[in-house]
Amino acid sequence: MITEQHTKEILSRAFLLAIAGRAGFNVHKGELDYGVDYIVASVRYSAARSRYIEDGPNIHLQLKATVDWEIDGDRIVYDLEAKTWNDMVERDVTRPLYLGLLCLEPDMDKWLVCSEERMVLQNCLYWYDATGQAPTPNTTTRRTRIPRANLLTSDSLVALMDANRAAVRAHR
Repeated sequence: MITEQHTKEILSRAFLLAIAGRAGFNVHKGELDYGVDYIVASVRYSAARSRYIEDGPNIHLQLKATVDWEIDGDRIVYDLEAKTWNDMVERDVTRPLYLGLLCLEPDMDKWLVCSEERMVLQNCLYWYDATGQAPTPNTTTRRTRIPRANLLTSDSLVALMDANRAAVRAHR
C-alpha cells in the first residue's frame, strides 16, 4: 500500500485533472521539481493546421492536500510550509504560482466514494494567489487564509486563465 501522503497527492491530482478536463485545458506534470507541481495549458483549434494546439499563457500550480485545515468565517486556514510560501511569492509576477489546496475530511474512508451512479471526491479544492506578498521569515510554516470564494471549479479555472492571458497581453 502507498503512504497516506501519496494517496492525498493522487486525489489532489485527480481533482485538478477532472476540473481542467471539464474546462477544456491540458495538464502537464513538471519533469523536475522547482516549486511547480502542475502546469495547466489552454488549448484551441487551429483551422489553418486542422488540429488542436496549446495556445497562450498557462497556469502554474503547487498542489497540497491536507486534513489539517479549518474554516474561519469566510476563509480556509492552512499552515503552509514556509519554503513553499517563499517559492510562491518570490516568482516573477508575470507568472504567478497558485496554491491549490485540497481540504480533506479526517476520515480517510470519506475521501472517495464510488457507486454505480457516481464517483464523489470529497471535499473541495481551493486556489490562492500570493503574488505581491512578502516572503515569510518563518522557518517552518506560514499561516495562510484562503477565501472560501476561491473554490477551484472549471469556471473559476477558465477565469484564472483569462486573467493570466490579459496580464500577459498587458505586459507585452
